Amino acid sequence: FQAEDGIRDGPQCLVGSEMCIRDRSQAMLIGRDKNHMNTEWWNPDAICDLCIKALENNIEADYVQKLIIKSKLFPDDPPLHLDNWPWKVRIYTLGRFSILVDGKPVTINGKGKNRQIELLKALIAKGGREVSEALLCEALWPDAEGDNAHSSYTSTLSRLRKLTGSNTLQISNCQLSLNDRLCWLDTWAYKRCLGKLESALTHPETLKLADLEKKQRRLFSLYHGLFMEKEPHMGWMLPERERLQTMLLRIIKQMIQFYSRRGHCEKVIDLYEKAQQLDPYLEENYRGLMQCHASCGNSGKALAIYNNCRSILNTTFNIQPSEKTTRLYRIIKKDDRKQLQHSCHLCSQRLPT
Repeated sequence: FQAEDGIRDGPQCLVGSEMCIRDRSQAMLIGRDKNHMNTEWWNPDAICDLCIKALENNIEADYVQKLIIKSKLFPDDPPLHLDNWPWKVRIYTLGRFSILVDGKPVTINGKGKNRQIELLKALIAKGGREVSEALLCEALWPDAEGDNAHSSYTSTLSRLRKLTGSNTLQISNCQLSLNDRLCWLDTWAYKRCLGKLESALTHPETLKLADLEKKQRRLFSLYHGLFMEKEPHMGWMLPERERLQTMLLRIIKQMIQFYSRRGHCEKVIDLYEKAQQLDPYLEENYRGLMQCHASCGNSGKALAIYNNCRSILNTTFNIQPSEKTTRLYRIIKKDDRKQLQHSCHLCSQRLPT
Protein backbone atom coordinates (compact mmCIF):
# COMPACT_ATOMS: atom_id res chain seq x y z
CA PHE A 1 0.00 0.00 0.00
CA GLN A 2 1.12 3.50 -0.75
CA ALA A 3 0.56 6.63 1.30
CA GLU A 4 -0.47 9.85 -0.44
CA ASP A 5 3.05 11.28 -0.38
CA GLY A 6 4.60 8.09 -1.75
CA ILE A 7 5.70 6.53 1.52
CA ARG A 8 4.55 2.93 1.86
CA ASP A 9 2.18 1.86 4.58
CA GLY A 10 4.04 1.72 7.90
CA PRO A 11 7.58 1.14 9.18
CA GLN A 12 8.20 -2.08 7.22
CA CYS A 13 8.27 -0.14 3.93
CA LEU A 14 11.51 1.58 4.89
CA VAL A 15 13.40 -1.53 5.91
CA GLY A 16 16.65 -1.83 4.01
CA SER A 17 16.36 1.61 2.44
CA GLU A 18 18.20 4.86 3.01
CA MET A 19 15.93 7.36 4.71
CA CYS A 20 16.02 10.80 6.16
CA ILE A 21 14.54 11.82 9.50
CA ARG A 22 11.39 13.03 7.73
CA ASP A 23 10.88 9.58 6.17
CA ARG A 24 11.29 7.87 9.53
CA SER A 25 8.90 10.32 11.16
CA GLN A 26 6.28 9.75 8.48
CA ALA A 27 6.66 5.97 8.62
CA MET A 28 6.33 5.86 12.40
CA LEU A 29 3.36 8.23 12.28
CA ILE A 30 1.58 5.89 9.85
CA GLY A 31 2.52 2.88 11.98
CA ARG A 32 1.18 4.56 15.10
CA ASP A 33 -2.09 5.66 13.49
CA LYS A 34 -2.72 2.18 12.03
CA ASN A 35 -1.43 0.45 15.18
CA HIS A 36 1.06 -1.67 13.22
CA MET A 37 2.87 -3.96 15.68
CA ASN A 38 3.96 -6.92 13.60
CA THR A 39 3.50 -8.63 10.25
CA GLU A 40 4.81 -11.91 8.93
CA TRP A 41 7.06 -10.22 6.34
CA TRP A 42 8.87 -7.90 8.77
CA ASN A 43 12.59 -8.39 9.19
CA PRO A 44 13.15 -8.13 12.99
CA ASP A 45 16.77 -7.01 12.70
CA ALA A 46 15.93 -4.26 10.24
CA ILE A 47 12.88 -3.12 12.22
CA CYS A 48 15.03 -3.11 15.35
CA ASP A 49 17.57 -0.87 13.64
CA LEU A 50 14.77 1.42 12.48
CA CYS A 51 13.45 1.65 16.05
CA ILE A 52 16.90 2.56 17.35
CA LYS A 53 17.19 5.35 14.77
CA ALA A 54 13.71 6.58 15.64
CA LEU A 55 14.45 6.72 19.37
CA GLU A 56 17.79 8.41 18.74
CA ASN A 57 15.84 11.20 17.04
CA ASN A 58 12.89 11.03 19.48
CA ILE A 59 10.46 10.07 16.72
CA GLU A 60 7.09 8.75 17.96
CA ALA A 61 8.84 7.40 21.08
CA ASP A 62 5.68 6.04 22.76
CA TYR A 63 4.67 4.05 19.69
CA VAL A 64 8.21 2.81 19.07
CA GLN A 65 8.57 1.62 22.67
CA LYS A 66 5.28 -0.31 22.42
CA LEU A 67 6.42 -1.77 19.09
CA ILE A 68 9.68 -2.97 20.66
CA ILE A 69 7.90 -4.62 23.59
CA LYS A 70 5.07 -6.14 21.53
CA SER A 71 7.38 -7.50 18.84
CA LYS A 72 10.06 -8.55 21.37
CA LEU A 73 12.80 -6.75 19.48
CA PHE A 74 16.29 -7.35 20.86
CA PRO A 75 19.30 -5.89 19.00
CA ASP A 76 22.48 -7.97 18.99
CA ASP A 77 24.38 -4.91 20.20
CA PRO A 78 22.43 -3.47 23.16
CA PRO A 79 21.65 0.26 22.60
CA LEU A 80 23.11 1.35 25.92
CA HIS A 81 23.25 4.95 24.72
CA LEU A 82 19.44 5.15 24.56
CA ASP A 83 17.73 6.36 27.72
CA ASN A 84 14.32 5.92 26.05
CA TRP A 85 14.76 2.26 25.06
CA PRO A 86 12.13 0.22 27.01
CA TRP A 87 14.51 -1.71 29.24
CA LYS A 88 12.92 -4.25 31.56
CA VAL A 89 15.40 -3.35 34.30
CA ARG A 90 17.52 -0.25 34.85
CA ILE A 91 20.26 -0.26 37.47
CA TYR A 92 22.10 2.84 38.68
CA THR A 93 25.34 2.45 40.65
CA LEU A 94 27.40 5.59 40.01
CA GLY A 95 26.96 7.91 42.97
CA ARG A 96 23.92 6.02 44.21
CA PHE A 97 22.28 2.63 43.97
CA SER A 98 18.77 2.20 42.63
CA ILE A 99 16.78 -0.26 40.54
CA LEU A 100 13.81 0.28 38.24
CA VAL A 101 11.76 -2.70 37.05
CA ASP A 102 9.27 -1.87 34.29
CA GLY A 103 9.87 1.78 35.09
CA LYS A 104 8.98 1.43 38.77
CA PRO A 105 11.54 1.78 41.58
CA VAL A 106 12.30 -1.28 43.68
CA THR A 107 12.33 -0.71 47.41
CA ILE A 108 15.88 -1.61 48.31
CA ASN A 109 15.57 -1.73 52.08
CA GLY A 110 12.45 -3.85 52.23
CA LYS A 111 12.46 -6.65 54.76
CA GLY A 112 14.07 -9.82 53.41
CA LYS A 113 15.49 -8.13 50.26
CA ASN A 114 18.93 -7.20 51.53
CA ARG A 115 20.67 -10.47 50.66
CA GLN A 116 19.47 -10.70 47.08
CA ILE A 117 20.34 -7.04 46.58
CA GLU A 118 23.82 -7.79 47.90
CA LEU A 119 24.09 -10.57 45.32
CA LEU A 120 23.11 -8.14 42.57
CA LYS A 121 25.65 -5.59 43.80
CA ALA A 122 28.41 -8.20 43.90
CA LEU A 123 27.52 -9.36 40.39
CA ILE A 124 27.73 -5.77 39.11
CA ALA A 125 30.97 -5.10 40.99
CA LYS A 126 32.49 -8.07 39.15
CA GLY A 127 31.41 -6.66 35.78
CA GLY A 128 27.85 -8.01 35.46
CA ARG A 129 28.73 -10.65 32.89
CA GLU A 130 29.95 -14.24 33.24
CA VAL A 131 30.81 -14.03 36.94
CA SER A 132 31.51 -17.40 38.49
CA GLU A 133 29.46 -18.73 41.36
CA ALA A 134 32.70 -19.27 43.29
CA LEU A 135 33.58 -15.57 43.14
CA LEU A 136 30.11 -14.51 44.26
CA CYS A 137 30.07 -17.01 47.12
CA GLU A 138 33.51 -15.85 48.21
CA ALA A 139 32.25 -12.26 48.32
CA LEU A 140 28.98 -12.90 50.15
CA TRP A 141 29.51 -16.13 52.13
CA PRO A 142 33.27 -16.25 52.75
CA ASP A 143 32.96 -18.40 55.89
CA ALA A 144 30.46 -20.92 54.53
CA GLU A 145 31.45 -24.44 53.50
CA GLY A 146 31.05 -25.46 49.86
CA ASP A 147 27.57 -27.01 50.00
CA ASN A 148 26.24 -24.40 52.40
CA ALA A 149 27.58 -21.57 50.23
CA HIS A 150 26.02 -23.14 47.13
CA SER A 151 22.67 -23.54 48.88
CA SER A 152 22.72 -19.92 50.05
CA TYR A 153 23.66 -18.77 46.56
CA THR A 154 20.89 -20.67 44.74
CA SER A 155 18.16 -19.62 47.18
CA THR A 156 19.28 -15.98 47.06
CA LEU A 157 19.44 -16.05 43.27
CA SER A 158 15.91 -17.44 43.14
CA ARG A 159 14.62 -14.55 45.26
CA LEU A 160 16.54 -12.05 43.13
CA ARG A 161 14.88 -13.43 39.98
CA LYS A 162 11.47 -12.92 41.57
CA LEU A 163 12.43 -9.33 42.29
CA THR A 164 13.75 -8.39 38.83
CA GLY A 165 12.12 -10.94 36.51
CA SER A 166 13.01 -14.51 35.69
CA ASN A 167 14.72 -13.71 32.37
CA THR A 168 16.90 -10.87 33.61
CA LEU A 169 19.57 -13.21 35.00
CA GLN A 170 21.26 -15.95 33.01
CA ILE A 171 23.44 -18.88 34.06
CA SER A 172 25.91 -20.62 31.77
CA ASN A 173 28.70 -22.95 32.92
CA CYS A 174 28.17 -21.92 36.56
CA GLN A 175 28.60 -18.27 35.56
CA LEU A 176 25.98 -15.63 36.26
CA SER A 177 25.22 -12.69 33.95
CA LEU A 178 22.73 -9.89 33.70
CA ASN A 179 20.73 -10.29 30.49
CA ASP A 180 21.97 -7.31 28.46
CA ARG A 181 18.94 -7.56 26.18
CA LEU A 182 16.65 -6.71 29.06
CA CYS A 183 18.88 -4.87 31.52
CA TRP A 184 20.48 -1.44 31.31
CA LEU A 185 23.39 -0.86 33.68
CA ASP A 186 24.92 2.58 34.04
CA THR A 187 28.48 1.21 34.29
CA TRP A 188 28.00 -0.59 30.96
CA ALA A 189 26.74 2.61 29.34
CA TYR A 190 29.58 4.56 30.96
CA LYS A 191 32.27 2.19 29.68
CA ARG A 192 30.73 2.15 26.19
CA CYS A 193 30.62 5.96 26.09
CA LEU A 194 34.14 6.27 27.44
CA GLY A 195 35.43 3.83 24.81
CA LYS A 196 33.85 5.83 21.99
CA LEU A 197 35.26 9.07 23.35
CA GLU A 198 38.73 7.57 23.70
CA SER A 199 38.55 6.19 20.18
CA ALA A 200 37.54 9.62 18.84
CA LEU A 201 40.45 11.30 20.60
CA THR A 202 42.92 8.96 18.92
CA HIS A 203 41.96 10.53 15.56
CA PRO A 204 41.94 14.27 16.38
CA GLU A 205 42.47 15.24 12.76
CA THR A 206 38.97 14.05 11.83
CA LEU A 207 37.26 14.82 15.14
CA LYS A 208 34.56 17.47 15.09
CA LEU A 209 34.39 19.65 18.18
CA ALA A 210 30.59 19.35 18.40
CA ASP A 211 30.79 15.54 18.37
CA LEU A 212 33.44 15.57 21.08
CA GLU A 213 31.38 17.87 23.28
CA LYS A 214 28.31 15.66 22.79
CA LYS A 215 30.22 12.55 23.86
CA GLN A 216 31.75 14.46 26.75
CA ARG A 217 28.36 15.62 28.03
CA ARG A 218 27.02 12.08 27.81
CA LEU A 219 29.97 10.74 29.80
CA PHE A 220 29.58 13.24 32.63
CA SER A 221 25.80 12.75 32.68
CA LEU A 222 26.40 9.07 33.48
CA TYR A 223 29.08 9.55 36.13
CA HIS A 224 27.24 10.94 39.16
CA GLY A 225 29.89 9.90 41.64
CA LEU A 226 31.94 6.98 42.86
CA PHE A 227 30.71 3.45 42.21
CA MET A 228 28.15 2.64 44.95
CA GLU A 229 29.46 5.66 46.83
CA LYS A 230 26.67 5.73 49.43
CA GLU A 231 26.56 1.97 50.06
CA PRO A 232 28.25 0.23 53.01
CA HIS A 233 31.87 -0.32 52.07
CA MET A 234 32.65 -3.88 51.05
CA GLY A 235 36.07 -5.02 49.93
CA TRP A 236 34.71 -6.46 46.69
CA MET A 237 33.31 -3.05 45.69
CA LEU A 238 36.63 -1.20 45.82
CA PRO A 239 38.42 -2.56 42.71
CA GLU A 240 35.56 -1.56 40.41
CA ARG A 241 35.22 1.80 42.15
CA GLU A 242 38.91 2.58 41.63
CA ARG A 243 38.87 1.22 38.07
CA LEU A 244 35.95 3.40 36.97
CA GLN A 245 37.42 6.52 38.55
CA THR A 246 40.84 5.89 37.01
CA MET A 247 39.25 5.46 33.58
CA LEU A 248 37.54 8.84 33.92
CA LEU A 249 40.69 10.60 35.09
CA ARG A 250 42.60 9.14 32.13
CA ILE A 251 40.07 10.35 29.56
CA ILE A 252 39.92 13.79 31.22
CA LYS A 253 43.69 14.04 30.83
CA GLN A 254 43.37 13.19 27.13
CA MET A 255 40.65 15.80 26.67
CA ILE A 256 42.79 18.40 28.46
CA GLN A 257 45.59 17.73 25.99
CA PHE A 258 43.16 17.98 23.07
CA TYR A 259 41.69 21.32 24.16
CA SER A 260 45.05 22.72 25.30
CA ARG A 261 46.60 22.28 21.88
CA ARG A 262 43.73 24.32 20.46
CA GLY A 263 43.94 27.08 23.07
CA HIS A 264 40.50 26.42 24.62
CA CYS A 265 41.54 27.57 28.09
CA GLU A 266 38.03 27.73 29.54
CA LYS A 267 37.35 24.11 28.62
CA VAL A 268 40.73 23.09 30.01
CA ILE A 269 39.98 24.84 33.30
CA ASP A 270 36.59 23.12 33.54
CA LEU A 271 38.20 19.72 32.97
CA TYR A 272 40.96 20.34 35.50
CA GLU A 273 38.29 21.28 38.06
CA LYS A 274 36.42 18.03 37.37
CA ALA A 275 39.66 16.08 37.77
CA GLN A 276 40.39 17.93 41.01
CA GLN A 277 36.98 16.95 42.39
CA LEU A 278 37.66 13.32 41.51
CA ASP A 279 41.13 13.30 43.06
CA PRO A 280 41.72 16.30 45.35
CA TYR A 281 45.21 15.05 46.30
CA LEU A 282 46.80 14.97 42.84
CA GLU A 283 49.09 17.99 42.53
CA GLU A 284 49.15 17.77 38.74
CA ASN A 285 45.57 19.08 38.65
CA TYR A 286 46.41 22.04 40.89
CA ARG A 287 49.41 22.92 38.72
CA GLY A 288 47.27 22.72 35.60
CA LEU A 289 44.70 25.09 37.09
CA MET A 290 47.40 27.46 38.29
CA GLN A 291 48.96 27.59 34.81
CA CYS A 292 45.63 28.15 33.08
CA HIS A 293 44.46 30.94 35.36
CA ALA A 294 47.83 32.67 35.29
CA SER A 295 47.96 32.37 31.50
CA CYS A 296 44.55 34.03 31.28
CA GLY A 297 45.82 36.91 33.44
CA ASN A 298 44.20 35.80 36.71
CA SER A 299 47.29 35.40 38.89
CA GLY A 300 45.30 35.98 42.08
CA LYS A 301 43.15 32.94 41.35
CA ALA A 302 46.23 30.87 40.53
CA LEU A 303 47.89 31.79 43.86
CA ALA A 304 44.69 30.96 45.75
CA ILE A 305 44.68 27.51 44.13
CA TYR A 306 48.23 26.92 45.38
CA ASN A 307 47.22 27.90 48.92
CA ASN A 308 44.26 25.53 48.73
CA CYS A 309 46.56 22.73 47.55
CA ARG A 310 49.01 23.40 50.38
CA SER A 311 46.21 23.42 52.96
CA ILE A 312 44.70 20.11 51.77
CA LEU A 313 48.05 18.31 51.64
CA ASN A 314 49.10 19.63 55.04
CA THR A 315 45.79 18.80 56.71
CA THR A 316 45.45 15.34 55.16
CA PHE A 317 49.03 14.07 54.94
CA ASN A 318 51.05 16.62 56.96
CA ILE A 319 53.19 17.36 53.90
CA GLN A 320 53.96 20.39 51.75
CA PRO A 321 53.46 20.71 47.96
CA SER A 322 56.24 19.32 45.79
CA GLU A 323 59.11 21.45 44.54
CA LYS A 324 57.56 21.42 41.07
CA THR A 325 54.32 22.95 42.37
CA THR A 326 56.13 25.40 44.61
CA ARG A 327 58.39 26.53 41.73
CA LEU A 328 55.32 27.29 39.60
CA TYR A 329 53.88 29.25 42.53
CA ARG A 330 57.04 31.39 42.70
CA ILE A 331 56.96 32.03 38.94
CA ILE A 332 53.35 33.21 39.13
CA LYS A 333 53.99 35.31 42.22
CA LYS A 334 56.91 37.08 40.52
CA ASP A 335 54.76 37.47 37.39
CA ASP A 336 57.63 36.05 35.35
CA ARG A 337 56.04 36.05 31.89
CA LYS A 338 58.92 34.30 30.16
CA GLN A 339 59.12 31.35 32.55
CA LEU A 340 55.37 31.07 32.78
CA GLN A 341 55.07 30.93 29.03
CA HIS A 342 57.66 28.16 28.95
CA SER A 343 55.83 26.16 31.63
CA CYS A 344 52.50 26.48 29.79
CA HIS A 345 53.72 25.97 26.23
CA LEU A 346 50.50 24.28 25.02
CA CYS A 347 48.45 27.40 25.67
CA SER A 348 51.24 29.94 25.25
CA GLN A 349 49.41 31.75 22.47
CA ARG A 350 46.82 32.85 25.05
CA LEU A 351 49.34 34.45 27.44
CA PRO A 352 48.76 38.17 27.96
CA THR A 353 51.77 40.30 27.13
